[in-house]
Amino acid sequence: MKIKNFTSHLNKNLKWKAKNLQIAASISTHCARHSFATTMVKNGASMKTVGEALTHSNPESTIGYFAGFKEKNKKEIIKYLLSVI
Repeated sequence: MKIKNFTSHLNKNLKWKAKNLQIAASISTHCARHSFATTMVKNGASMKTVGEALTHSNPESTIGYFAGFKEKNKKEIIKYLLSVI
């Protein structure tokens, strides 16, 4: 419950800061996790490494982070991952 309350408080403050800085995008800790995961993959980290960093116990959870990517982005990520293997 403490973690949930802290996260809620943090998200409210992030939204307040974004509004004051005139940032139109919706930001949250959830968005930050997805951005972190995307950055890791784009910089060559494996899905396994990303999953471990996000403390996912199921690899499908990590794969789900990339399900919403546009087809072009998926192809670029796959091409990059294949080039570094």
